[in-house]
Amino acid sequence: MQVIFLFYNVGEYLDSVFIYDTDDGSCELIKKSILLGVDYVYKLVDIPLYKLLTLLGAKNIDRGIYINYSLESLSYTASKPKREYEVALTIRLCIIKKDYIIVDKCDFLDNLDYYTCIHIDKVLRHDGLYTGVFKTEDTSYLQLGWLLPVPPVMVLWLMRVFNMENGALFYSSIYKFIKESYYPNAESIGSTFNFYNLGWEDFKS
Repeated sequence: MQVIFLFYNVGEYLDSVFIYDTDDGSCELIKKSILLGVDYVYKLVDIPLYKLLTLLGAKNIDRGIYINYSLESLSYTASKPKREYEVALTIRLCIIKKDYIIVDKCDFLDNLDYYTCIHIDKVLRHDGLYTGVFKTEDTSYLQLGWLLPVPPVMVLWLMRVFNMENGALFYSSIYKFIKESYYPNAESIGSTFNFYNLGWEDFKS
């Protein structure tokens, strides 16, 4: 009798796993310790670039495309010097052709000719985050900052979540990991999950 698995490990990051649910198409970044006793198998879900763009309703890309989402305002206290800060957290969901990005090796994206990631600005900690350099149109180089690589199925899932404007799903899918890992002890002081959608933009600079 053939065993059909519902959950797939589609990539690992630090002490966590991207779990893809074939039943509803969801994808979550979950700590391995929480997954004890859960039946899942490792499987790379390679999606050709043209298919990914079609599923996202995006046009063909030259170098890369991105879309911005404003999340929430955070307050935190720095110890040296002791001072309170505020930061408006925005993430940038990116799809970049590998010919135009210099980035650290990532096992679950190695078989693809493009790179999918979340660009996170103004982090308080950056343990494990990747850094990337983008090749611009005039052949110069642009430092991209802190990148969290994600599998293509996570991009598809996050776009569904954004379109539904579902803050709870976004929090459980990946934002909980981002907030706990890179904004420790920060407190929310503003409106949460403002999913304004300006559409995909060309990644030229």
